[in-house]
Amino acid sequence: MKTVVRVFYFACVLLMMSMVTQSYLMAEDAQDIAEKIVAKRLHEEETINGSISEAKKLYEDKHYEEALDKCKSILRQQPTNKEAQDLVQACNQKLEAYNAAKTVERKKKEMQRIMNSLDDEFIKMYRRKDERDLQLEERVRTHVEEMKSLWETGNYDGAIDVCESIIEFSPDNHEAQRRINEVIADLRRYREEDSDIVKRQRLIAVRHAWLPPQQKTAEDEVAEDDSITQDNIISNDKQQLFAKAKRIIPEINFTNAHLRDVIQYLSKISEVNIILDEQSFPGDGYNSEDPDDRITISLKNIPLLEALKYILITKGMEFRIEDHAIWIAKDVEDIEMISRMYPLPAGTGVQRLLEYEGVTQEENLTGAATIETGGDVTQLLREAVPFPPGSKVFLDPRTSTLLVTNTVANHSLIEEVLKNITEAPLQVQIEAKFVEILENDGQELGLEFFLTDDYSLTG
Repeated sequence: MKTVVRVFYFACVLLMMSMVTQSYLMAEDAQDIAEKIVAKRLHEEETINGSISEAKKLYEDKHYEEALDKCKSILRQQPTNKEAQDLVQACNQKLEAYNAAKTVERKKKEMQRIMNSLDDEFIKMYRRKDERDLQLEERVRTHVEEMKSLWETGNYDGAIDVCESIIEFSPDNHEAQRRINEVIADLRRYREEDSDIVKRQRLIAVRHAWLPPQQKTAEDEVAEDDSITQDNIISNDKQQLFAKAKRIIPEINFTNAHLRDVIQYLSKISEVNIILDEQSFPGDGYNSEDPDDRITISLKNIPLLEALKYILITKGMEFRIEDHAIWIAKDVEDIEMISRMYPLPAGTGVQRLLEYEGVTQEENLTGAATIETGGDVTQLLREAVPFPPGSKVFLDPRTSTLLVTNTVANHSLIEEVLKNITEAPLQVQIEAKFVEILENDGQELGLEFFLTDDYSLTG
């Protein structure tokens, strides 16, 4: 009996040792598999990060198609990669804008070639064989110039109307009619292409507006300011003075203080040289009790130029920015004008402004109020910003670019106005789907139809 027990005991021990050995080997295999999986994932992650870096480099080098292909390859491996998704969207926007610009350039060259051949061609077609009708030739030449001018400003409808009026000069001249009809066909085709380009640009702007606003860095603000101001118009010294004058002053608080003291304080805190024309200041220096030499003001978080504008306007004074100082006087002679280009988002420059004239809010909501069409952005600027003699504003609707010549003080107002009208608010995307159902389907879904008139449902 003891022998049987011993044999059974040894058998159990051997079985347990075998199980432990097998478990140990399985644990080693599982660990090896886990390590291989982790190593594979790390390798894939490194490969994807390297591919994203290559795609970003291609995007920075303006190789948008290659960058797009690289990002699509990344998304096939990792569909949820946010960086690749953002790069795909950015590349698509750049490619759409690039293709639109190429179309505009091609169309411009083609139309310019057509326009250059019109002058002599139209005159010859309207020239009589027996004698020259100088008056008719002059009328044709004038209308051709008018048509070209309208085309260059993007007014295709006006150019088409002028072409149709040229036909009326000589209804029997079939050759001239055929050529003019060809030009009209070209103008209509270009008008449709322009419309398609504007639609694509607006779609790009809308897609960009869906993105949440991002905090601008100092580098972005400097780059944006450089894109607005023409460096060849303003000297380097004056640009440095502008940079100091745009620094925010935390607080300006004075009660019945001398105007000289206020300006001296502003000069000290902003580190900007300010020169005063003593003949323009009332009273007798710092001991003056003249109320015109006193000012009470309280401002917070405001740039130097804005503060000077508010302070001096109450005293009927003006300022002029030189290369190394700001000059303040009663009447600043020869106010220096500077020109700046303001690129606008697509469609901003030509959008119309609506004015509601309802007496009450209910009238406006129900449509009882009258709606009048206002002007474009140039008219808005003329109403909101002073335009002294010598200043001007021009809007190119084709490129959505605004060119303004005005004083430095007024340019700060223009920047504020444009910032307010071009800043896209945060939007929420809502998707809707229309589904047609029959009356019986509606009853199954628990819907009841209540019609207040003699309607009939078909289907």
